[in-house]
Amino acid sequence: MNRHKAYKVEMKPTSEQINIIERTMGVCRYIYNLFIGTNRDNYRNGSQSYMFGYDFSKWLNNEYRKANPDKLWIWEVSSKAVKKAIMNVDIAYRNYLKGKGRFPKFKRRNGRPVSMYLPRNNAGDLKVERHRAKIPTLGWVRIKEYGYVPGQAQAVSVTITRRAGRYFASFLFEISTVNHASTTQT
Repeated sequence: MNRHKAYKVEMKPTSEQINIIERTMGVCRYIYNLFIGTNRDNYRNGSQSYMFGYDFSKWLNNEYRKANPDKLWIWEVSSKAVKKAIMNVDIAYRNYLKGKGRFPKFKRRNGRPVSMYLPRNNAGDLKVERHRAKIPTLGWVRIKEYGYVPGQAQAVSVTITRRAGRYFASFLFEISTVNHASTTQT
């Protein structure tokens, strides 16, 4: 039986890695706000009903990209991080439409931190060792808490956040648990 467990550690990224993280978080914030603004404008104009995440993603990659050639920087960062930003605001919108939450708010540059989500695509692109981690799009990054993160477990995804000028990685691990009741002999 497998279960998931998350570990949050502080990272020590290089200046080049910080640049990649900041660009990706900026694009994720822009896409998040674009999703909210597009749906708000569609509602106000009465021209279209709510655009769900999948439809917004298709619109972004086909129509928006062609209509805005000056915004090609959107496609220079991890597509998985952008997709997760779209899905986050889609979930917030669906909860609002069901009456389970408030209307999603625009993310500000200096407001609540934007996260950067990166899943493991294949076995070699997300590894965690005692004092460092290999993260997709970033490569090897030093982590501060030595030995805190389990090295023998398989990392499924990582979410990177920034708080007070410090960078944190929250790794989600798939940990195998042995069912002791089925393995004991009578």
